[in-house]
Amino acid sequence: MNNDYDRDLIPVEGNSTLKRDSYSSAIINTDKSAYEKYILLREQKTKEREEIDSLKTELAEIKNMLAQLVAKL
Repeated sequence: MNNDYDRDLIPVEGNSTLKRDSYSSAIINTDKSAYEKYILLREQKTKEREEIDSLKTELAEIKNMLAQLVAKL
């Protein structure tokens, strides 16, 4: 059985960073710096989404507290 080390990567015409796996016929991007940039961007977007969700929760809590204060007046 073939494993990752037995596979030959065939260059894709017109793109130096794309290779075709001879075993699975999958196209593989071999540009490691572009992949690392993608991972960092994905992590940044995840953190931003978490921060936005946290702010939404805090805002809902503040609105609830204000409604309770107004109700007591």
